[in-house]
Amino acid sequence: MDSASAQVRVRNATMHGQMTERKLRRKVREMETMERGKLPMPASSLAELLDCPPEARTVLSNAVRSLDFKEGEIVFRQSGSCKGLYVIVSGRFLRKSECLDLEVTLGPASTGELVELAAVLGGRRHNYTLSAQTQGSTLFLPLEALDKALDDYPPMRMHLLQELAREVSRAYYACSANRVIGTRHKHPPAAVA
Repeated sequence: MDSASAQVRVRNATMHGQMTERKLRRKVREMETMERGKLPMPASSLAELLDCPPEARTVLSNAVRSLDFKEGEIVFRQSGSCKGLYVIVSGRFLRKSECLDLEVTLGPASTGELVELAAVLGGRRHNYTLSAQTQGSTLFLPLEALDKALDDYPPMRMHLLQELAREVSRAYYACSANRVIGTRHKHPPAAVA
């Protein structure tokens, strides 16, 4: 990640839900530590990230599982049926989209990121393809368990919608920053004599 996009992410995290970002980062650090130490991944980690009451947390904790991916392996394909929610725990993953016979790289999925909230909350079809660039792992929460938890605790849907809004906002700011930086580099200031 270049320094400009890192600055945008930090600024955006400050502007939008800093507490959620802190909580997410803390949990990811814990997960990474467990991954490095080969300790078992706690089933409750994803449920805690979703910030729900104990009853819904139990449903989610019982359903969540860790998935390992090898380099080059596809996690899910664009337009495929969404089977659940993923959180990147370790490794490098890349988003790609196909449109009008063109393949567009959308960028990496970062450690700790909830992946494909739009598909989970929307039409239940993936908007892009996610593949492992290196060996890595994710936490996976099946839709059935998530739907049950959302039925039992409706405010969690709003929490996920807020996270989706922050994701869209981060992408918008990253695109805007890249556009501004690109414009500055294309038209260097005139030399002063």
